Amino acid sequence: YSSGNFDIYIEYAEKLIREHKAYVCFCSQEEGSSYRSEGEPCPHRDTSPEENMGNWKKMKKGGISEGEATLKIKTDIDHKNPAIRDFVAFRIINNPNHPVTDNDYRVWPMLDFQGAIEDHEMGTTHIVRGKDLRASTKRQKYIYDYFDWEYPDVRYWGDVQISGFNAPVSGSSLKEMIKEGELEDWDDPRAPTLRALRKRGFQPEAIQSFFIDMGVSESNVEASIKTLESENTDIIDEKADTEVLEI
Repeated sequence: YSSGNFDIYIEYAEKLIREHKAYVCFCSQEEGSSYRSEGEPCPHRDTSPEENMGNWKKMKKGGISEGEATLKIKTDIDHKNPAIRDFVAFRIINNPNHPVTDNDYRVWPMLDFQGAIEDHEMGTTHIVRGKDLRASTKRQKYIYDYFDWEYPDVRYWGDVQISGFNAPVSGSSLKEMIKEGELEDWDDPRAPTLRALRKRGFQPEAIQSFFIDMGVSESNVEASIKTLESENTDIIDEKADTEVLEI
C-alpha cells in the first residue's frame, strides 16, 4: 500500500523544505487560485526554510488545523500554464481514520507528489498516462529536477471509451453503486473491472491482446466489449478439448 510509505514521502518533503524548494502556505484555496491565475507569488513563498520547517512540524503535530495551511512546491511563478505554478504537495486531514494508518498521520501527500516519489523509489522507467495528465508530468518534473533524478519516458494515451457494460467506466461511480447496493461488489459481472471480467471467464491473454491492439495513441478510441468477447472466444476455442457428437 502507498500508505505504508508515508515516512518516505515526509522525508523527501522535508528535504525540499530545507533546500527552500517547498514552503508552508496559509492562503485560502480562493486566494491561492487568484495568485496563480495572476502569476503573483504567494506572500509566504519566501519564508525562510527554518520558519517553514517550524510550520511544517505544526502541520504534522496538530498546531495547525485542517484547511489552514498546505505545503507547496516552488515552480515557475511565470509559467504560461497557471496549473503548473506553485502546486500543493501536502494537505492536512485532522482525523483521516485510514484503514491502514488510522490517525497516525495528519499531513497527506497529493497525487502528483506521491506519484513522483513512488515512481522514483520503484525505479520506474516508462509511464503511460492519459493525455489529460500532461500537467502532472510538468509538475512532477520539478520534483525530479530538484533531486537530480532522471524523469521516466512518458507516453500519453487518448480517451478510451468501451461500450457494452451495464455500469459506468468510472471508479468513483462504481464505488457509489456498490455502496448503494446497485452492484454486489467490484467483481459484479455487470461492472467494467478486471475482477468482473475474470469472474465472467475472460482469459488474461484476451484482455492483453484487446488493449495491445488499441496501441498507445493520443487519439481518442471507441471500442466495444463485443470485440473482447470475440477475442476471448478464439482463445478458449484453442485451449478447449472439443468433440463432435453425431446424432
